[in-house]
Amino acid sequence: MFVYSDLGWLVPIIRFGSIAALSKVVPNFLASSGSKFPAHWVIFLFAAVVSAALCFLPGKLLNKNKVKQTIRPFGKERIVLWGRHTFCLFPVEHWAIIIPIVTLFASVIIKIV
Repeated sequence: MFVYSDLGWLVPIIRFGSIAALSKVVPNFLASSGSKFPAHWVIFLFAAVVSAALCFLPGKLLNKNKVKQTIRPFGKERIVLWGRHTFCLFPVEHWAIIIPIVTLFASVIIKIV
């Protein structure tokens, strides 16, 4: 399936769950410490780190046994080993790298605009 397969739906649940949980914790911590960083920036960066760790560990365990799949790009047949638990065609453990990169890119774009 394009959006997710098997337990790939865990990726957005972990991502948005970590944002929701840290949005309650981080502002109180920043207020007590007197930090000069904007609260939303710190929330998204901490949530990226937390969700990356929470996506990597279950992803490695879930996709331990790879499945052979046949791909036919441009008429050529090729067999690849692929994890069964994917979200948007990427295995769950790969989202541990994608989430922080996208978060940093989005925060840079927001800073510029």
